[in-house]
Amino acid sequence: MKWFGLLGLAAVATLVAVTHRDIGTVLAIWFSGKQTSGATLWGLSMVWWGRAGKLLQFMAGCVVILDLVGPDRLRAIGARATAEVSDFRAWRSRMHEAGQLLELQRAISEWLITRIGSINKVNGDTRRWQLVRHGSRYLPDQPWFTGPMIEDPAEHGAERPAASARLRRRPRGGAVREAGRLRVRPGQGVRARRPAAS
Repeated sequence: MKWFGLLGLAAVATLVAVTHRDIGTVLAIWFSGKQTSGATLWGLSMVWWGRAGKLLQFMAGCVVILDLVGPDRLRAIGARATAEVSDFRAWRSRMHEAGQLLELQRAISEWLITRIGSINKVNGDTRRWQLVRHGSRYLPDQPWFTGPMIEDPAEHGAERPAASARLRRRPRGGAVREAGRLRVRPGQGVRARRPAAS
């Protein structure tokens, strides 16, 4: 410790010997009541030295506050902060894995929808393939991500029964029922029946 003290005194003496002229100028300006912002000390402006002094003063105040808190409390705060950071990192890792699984599930689901739609189209099942907002309307030559998912489940649930009802109302065999009479398309061997007289 003695040697460190001597080295510190030597450094201060050297600094004063080198910059004694600047120190004298700054002291003369300060004692005269003028501002020293335009003066320089060791090649640096007094504004810079003032900011450095404020920073050192702030650090000294932090040391005093930490000393008042005590080492035990600081150690407990550090341990709690370390545990919270560890828990956050584990949670972030789990969320990252869950996000990857969701992306994989979405890709598989849309691939299946596209595949089923292409099979239905090849087999001639165009009625189901052409339903409103049906996912299988996207062809297999399109990228899977161009087919958006169902944005509104309530709207989708309302459209599916309506489309099913339209399919159920479609007559079989090409006949169309209009105003109580059965009209037969040309080329079909079904006898038309007139409505009974009221």
